[in-house]
Amino acid sequence: FELGDKYLLSLSTLQPRKNLAKLIEAFNKISLQLGNTQILSRGRRTQMSQVHNLKLIIAGKIGWLAEEILQTAKKSPFNKNIIFTGFISEKEKKVLFEHALASISISPYEGFGIPALEALQYGSIPLIANDSSLPEVVGEAGILVDPQSLDSIAGGIREILNFSAKKRAEYKKLGRERVKKFSWKKSARIVLKTLEEVASEK
Repeated sequence: FELGDKYLLSLSTLQPRKNLAKLIEAFNKISLQLGNTQILSRGRRTQMSQVHNLKLIIAGKIGWLAEEILQTAKKSPFNKNIIFTGFISEKEKKVLFEHALASISISPYEGFGIPALEALQYGSIPLIANDSSLPEVVGEAGILVDPQSLDSIAGGIREILNFSAKKRAEYKKLGRERVKKFSWKKSARIVLKTLEEVASEK
C-alpha cells in the first residue's frame, strides 16, 4: 500500500456503529496541528511535531450505510492521506498492525473487540472506546477515549504520537502480557461451562 511508517490503523467493516466518521474528523484535527510548527509542550517541541505526512488507514470491506464515512473522508482537506484498503488478507493485517503508530477501535457498541486483541498480539498500541467490551480486553495496555467526544479521540491520538521510544516499548510489553490471558481454548471452556449450567437448570 506504499504507506511508509507514519500511520494510524483502524481495522473494521465500514458501517455506522464503528464510529469511523468521527475518527476521520479527529484525524483532520490532528493533521491540522501537525501542520502547525508552533506546537509546543512545556516549552519544548513535542514528539508529535516530528511526525510528517501522517496517514489514516481504514482496512476492511464496505458494509451497510457506509456512505457517510466515505463522504466525510472525501470532504477532508487531508483526504489524500486517508486510505481505504478494502478487504485485507491475514498476512497484510499482520504487517499493517506491526508498523502502525496506533490501532484505533472506537465503536461505542462492541461485542468483544477482536481487532483490539489482534493489535496487542502484533505489538500495536490500541486506542479504544472507554465503554463496551474493549476496556476489558485491553486492560492497561491501551489508551481509552470517549467515543462520543471529538476532543477526547484527538487527545488520545496526540498522546500516543507523543510517546517516547521507552513509553512505546512499555505499552508493547504490557500488550504481550495482556494477550496471554486470552485463547480460543479458554473461551471454548467458558462457553461450554455456561451451556452446561443453563442445561442443568432446565
